[in-house]
Amino acid sequence: MISVHKLEVFAAVFRLGSFSAAAQQLYLSQPAVSQHIQDIETQLGTPLFNRVGARGVVPTEAGTILYDYTVRMLQLMAEVENRLTNVRKLNEGEMHIGATAGVSVYLFPHWLQTFQAQYPNLRIQLHTSITPNVVEAVTRQDYPYGIIEGEIDTQSQGDLQSCMMQSIPMELVVGRNHTWWDVPSIELSQLHGMPFITRQTGSLTRRWMDNIFQQHNLQPRIIATFDNPESIKNAVMANMGLSLLPAYSIQHELENGFIRVIPIVDSPLERELKLVWSSQVVFSPIAFAFLNHLVAHFAELVNCRARQQGHLFRGDHGKLSA
Repeated sequence: MISVHKLEVFAAVFRLGSFSAAAQQLYLSQPAVSQHIQDIETQLGTPLFNRVGARGVVPTEAGTILYDYTVRMLQLMAEVENRLTNVRKLNEGEMHIGATAGVSVYLFPHWLQTFQAQYPNLRIQLHTSITPNVVEAVTRQDYPYGIIEGEIDTQSQGDLQSCMMQSIPMELVVGRNHTWWDVPSIELSQLHGMPFITRQTGSLTRRWMDNIFQQHNLQPRIIATFDNPESIKNAVMANMGLSLLPAYSIQHELENGFIRVIPIVDSPLERELKLVWSSQVVFSPIAFAFLNHLVAHFAELVNCRARQQGHLFRGDHGKLSA
């Protein structure tokens, strides 16, 4: 009988299209991965992959059939494990999550603190990057899921699925010495030609902002770009210019009078906080436990489960509740 471990190695090679990439993801040597695949091929008496190029592989018809069965078997095993595992009594455990910068800095620490108060023996490893990188890593199943702010086209991402967690207001902020400090509100058109501080080129936040301006035929004067919200806030407080920042990232500065929000009366701006995952992913009990924990903050996840006909929380057997 083919072992579960060998099937997991096979599935990684199938998804990644490379023995070396699978070896890196699974922390195995490439010869070890090759040996596992060879063992399965010998046992089944048929090749599973055809080699292409220097390092890549493509599945044979037999490989595609085996992968379909492998995914179903691993998902069924996950359902059993999640139904029977008492996460609170685990002596140790770890999972990895990907997130964008704002989520990592301002939201995740609180989620982690309250989660570990319930599960002190479990560890969550957070990996921060821009949205496209988080999406790519989730698609590769480096993490069971990621949390992002941004606009993604799931139809172009193969097995990628998404669920909105919450709408996030994007606030126009100024520093204490800015000429708009006492202005009660503005219209969006007034941003034309104003000095602006933004995220770096390539981030979806920057693309989102550029699209907003293009739609309204506006051209703010970009004077600085940064790869994190903290640097942007400091630049705003130094009166370098204006910026648009998510509401959750500016609470401390607002409470202490370091910055001020200027309402945009004709075009309030929002983005979405989203959970993303692969439809092929097999969640661990710890991944389920953290999802259940997030429901305390985002009840929309329950509605998402209904729309996804249970797939997102496959194996939880109704444990999730608002």
